Amino acid sequence: MEQTIYDTLNERQYEAVFSDDNNILITAGAGTGKTRTIVARIIRLVEKKAVPPENIVALTFTNKAAKEMKNRVDSYFGDDIGVTIKTFHSLGAYILRNSGGFRGRTERFNIYDDDDSLKMVKSVLERDEYQELLPYEVKKDIARYKQSVETGAIAGYDFQNIYDLYDSALRESNAFDFEDLILKCVDLLRTNPAVKSKYADRFRYILADEYQDTNASQFELLKALSGADTHTTVVGDEDQSIYKFRGATIENILNFQREFVPVKIIKLERNYRSTKQILDLANSVIKNNIGRIDKNLYSKSIGDKPALSQYEDENEEASRICSAIIDKALSLKDTAILYRTNWQARVFETVLRRKRIPYVVFGAQPYFQREEIKDVIAVLKWLFNPKDKIAFERFVNKPARGIGKKGVLKFYELSTKFDNNLLETLKNIDSFAKEIKNLDSFLFLKNIFEESPAVADNRLIDSDVSSIMNDLGLIDYYKNLDSKDGGDRIYNINDLSIYLAKYEGDVAELLEEISLDANKAGERPQNALTLSTVHNAKGLEYENVFVAGLEEETFPHRNSIGEYDEEDDVDEERRLFYVALTRAKKRLFVSYCSKRSLFGLTKVCRRSRFLSEIEEGLLEEIPRDDCLTEQYGEPEYRGIKKGVIVKHKDYGSGKIVNILKKNNKHLATIDFYDYSIMEMILEFTKLEIKEDTL
Repeated sequence: MEQTIYDTLNERQYEAVFSDDNNILITAGAGTGKTRTIVARIIRLVEKKAVPPENIVALTFTNKAAKEMKNRVDSYFGDDIGVTIKTFHSLGAYILRNSGGFRGRTERFNIYDDDDSLKMVKSVLERDEYQELLPYEVKKDIARYKQSVETGAIAGYDFQNIYDLYDSALRESNAFDFEDLILKCVDLLRTNPAVKSKYADRFRYILADEYQDTNASQFELLKALSGADTHTTVVGDEDQSIYKFRGATIENILNFQREFVPVKIIKLERNYRSTKQILDLANSVIKNNIGRIDKNLYSKSIGDKPALSQYEDENEEASRICSAIIDKALSLKDTAILYRTNWQARVFETVLRRKRIPYVVFGAQPYFQREEIKDVIAVLKWLFNPKDKIAFERFVNKPARGIGKKGVLKFYELSTKFDNNLLETLKNIDSFAKEIKNLDSFLFLKNIFEESPAVADNRLIDSDVSSIMNDLGLIDYYKNLDSKDGGDRIYNINDLSIYLAKYEGDVAELLEEISLDANKAGERPQNALTLSTVHNAKGLEYENVFVAGLEEETFPHRNSIGEYDEEDDVDEERRLFYVALTRAKKRLFVSYCSKRSLFGLTKVCRRSRFLSEIEEGLLEEIPRDDCLTEQYGEPEYRGIKKGVIVKHKDYGSGKIVNILKKNNKHLATIDFYDYSIMEMILEFTKLEIKEDTL
């Protein structure tokens, strides 16, 4: 008899899939198969309960997760059956666009990413009275205000007025920022009974994934979507709530049973990812947090005991870890080095390059955040929504064509005669010949855009976009930059042209996908080691995981253990450590340094408090001599020691970064100023010592 999807479920998963309670909270620990459970529940609702697919909406946090879930559901039924599976922000954009816009925007509104909204904040702060304010900090305050659905002003400066000016500027550009997609959607649902009724009647079954990462506005969206007959299922794990800095609040999952009454709680505790040894270690750490739903992950696979290593400093840590990966013949694509903050990656990258180990830095600059790609997309966004000032400013004077800031502001002033439509203003620029300087430059732009059909009837004409980029001079501009610094900008633009040519949706769908999917990066090498912060590694898993930098003020981060030692912040750091540990499937290695250099200062380190919380016997502390694949030797060889400046006949001057003794030879790591970092055996290398550095 053929096995069904329901036959693959364990007892707790089966209960979660078949429960008919109105409100269900599924606490799903790391690796417990929550995605499988959500997909099975959707399938069961359609297949067994005959719920119309259009009455189901599933919410995730990333486009990647939404696509994976949709593919699983569609694959089961053999076709797209019409279940709505979106991110929270994508659903907000969908409701706003299909309601004809909102709060002064039309349905052709653009979505501003962080870079666009920061530029808008900067333009607002150009007023004399706001010159002292830092745009980035103001932008963070605005985002926090919207994420928390706060109604009171943020103290310290004239926030409310700045907020109103910022919102007015967005409205003039017919744009919403990222946080608006949820905040304004909640506002729409609360103030428009017809829209509220429409979506409450449509979405009778709501499923929300990664619920522990929701902020206050996302929680309000769930409530605003709910009606008298709504069935709400949320899936999450408060032990993995690590996005407080983005406005996420763990209270949403802990207090779900207070807001949605009555509620059934189902715990998924069997882990299918990690070994028992790894889970026992993770459990012993996370149980130190207060205010959590008690659960204990378990696994049927025993595995090897996690190992702890102590290193002299970050250079030794990186070198030993990379050497261990080679010595143990670990599969690179199945191995990750995780760390708390981005600055820790530098020393690992240096060692990996020196040892010629292929690697990828996860969470590096996303493809659609590259300057040249944003320029192409800006042209497309502006043609779709000619009121978008931020998009217009990306190309109006790039390359330089003599249109300064005053010229642009004058152009905006003239655009008020055309309801702030910049394209219509450009088409009529001749009639303002006496009012505007650099008329020739504006006429140049008019000739390019006047007859452009690049965005017609919400359809994409990619060949015209390429032609406009060429006419604007941006292709030659980037060719010149590439020739100077060996960049790949033209390659990236050509790659985007292919992407546009193959895109099957309309312009609105394309722009929404790009704006919401900030992590669309290029192809990663097939066999490459992963370097990643723990935050960026959430949701991923690897056979082998190295967690580096387990020292006080590094992990936990110094901001969480400041002057007042806020317990909530330490709890979040502990959850982050728990996430790091549970990325490992078979082998787990953790390490700390006796001293660490940062910003030119070297300080003695204390090992992380989290290591002291681990129960005795769960972690194998490797003796210092055994944990090294190469031994530290004499710190000096014939006057050459760490920190000394030397000169090589071929490579010039350089600084001794480190000296190791290996097989009775002294191996020096030298940072040559005019070349790169190299390793040389001092017994076989002639070096001249700069006397003033001894």
